[in-house]
Amino acid sequence: MVIMKSTLLLMTVLICAVSWWKNKDPFSPVKIYLVYSIFFYSGIYFSEVRVETIACYFFLLISIFISLFVEPECNDFRTHTLGINSLTLYRSVWILSIPGVFVKLLFIYEAGGIVDYINNLAFRVQEWSGRGHLVMWFYMLPTLNLVYFCALITDSKRNFRRIVFYVAHFIVFFSVGLITGSRSFIALTLLGMIFTYSYLVRRVKIKYIISLAFLLIALAGVIGGVRNQFGNITGSTSINDIDIISKFENSQIHYGTIPLEILFASPERPLLYGSTYLSLMTNFIPRNIFPDKPDTGGIAFTKIYTDDQWGGLSNLATGAITEASINFGIPTGIVVGIVTNLIFFLFGCFVYGRLSHSKIAQRQPVISMVIYFYFILTAARYSFSEFTDIFQTFIFFMVLPCLLVKICSTTVKLK
Repeated sequence: MVIMKSTLLLMTVLICAVSWWKNKDPFSPVKIYLVYSIFFYSGIYFSEVRVETIACYFFLLISIFISLFVEPECNDFRTHTLGINSLTLYRSVWILSIPGVFVKLLFIYEAGGIVDYINNLAFRVQEWSGRGHLVMWFYMLPTLNLVYFCALITDSKRNFRRIVFYVAHFIVFFSVGLITGSRSFIALTLLGMIFTYSYLVRRVKIKYIISLAFLLIALAGVIGGVRNQFGNITGSTSINDIDIISKFENSQIHYGTIPLEILFASPERPLLYGSTYLSLMTNFIPRNIFPDKPDTGGIAFTKIYTDDQWGGLSNLATGAITEASINFGIPTGIVVGIVTNLIFFLFGCFVYGRLSHSKIAQRQPVISMVIYFYFILTAARYSFSEFTDIFQTFIFFMVLPCLLVKICSTTVKLK
């Protein structure tokens, strides 16, 4: 087991070295894939895991290694213009942010005040069930703020007043993020700022990237810890002698390994034959209209493989291999998961290569860069998240607000 883990570690170091030698871009797709795999699968090195889990992570690293030879070098947007009148864009962002703030205030009011609302953060999955059409509005705030930031740093007419208005929007966004209890709400936006700045203004030095990485890890830990103090949703039950609860609640470094450990420790269960993937098309339909709609991968996995341990209050993510396996069985699902994950990685490299050559990207660099940022993170997330969640998040929380800003910017009239 030690030899196997040492091999994984050597592979990781090798990929990191070759990636940096081949492409000095600190945010190239392979580097993003590698960082995500290191962070969300590093629990392999700190706990005892099954050989099957190690083998799955080995193939994940192989997929990243293959991507090394597909990933091209990419030019940046530093010579390109904003593409949209900056003042109309700023006004559009503010207009589109109002519904999200209003919905959040409505949720707080319905909960009985800010204290009661915070006390129920651990139950937000159940509390927000069937209200996705409302939740969507305040989950668009991170993307809106990132578009605002990108427009500001590329604005040739940037002045103190415009900076003050952006800071005000950032405070609004940050406040909503804190009371939402989502670690990614704030963390990904901060990452997006340094990511887009590196492409649109000047390349960011590694020391600043590393500093931000530690800040994001600390921030995610604090938000997660505070959130989980309000409401005990787990109890003390263990499944197949796997300490799922402590791993799930206290550390994200086991996110990738937990579902694999449960999968390989469980007896044979009924297969879902692709229904979790179909949930992408049906998930937006309220269950009172479509009671038998398919569950997403995480919900189905938690119900079937953990006996719905948290009673619907929380669910485990699956990851590409686990979700494919609960649909098509082992070993077919493992192969499907590995192949589809590799396809995601390779497509991310393709988009990266087209980034500076696309006419749309050249005309609208701010909107294109923000969408690309979220897309490459979506590709990286697929290895430890679920199919429906990553696509719905990308479409409704990331692409949609960008498109709304573009549409609104063409209709807002300047006086």
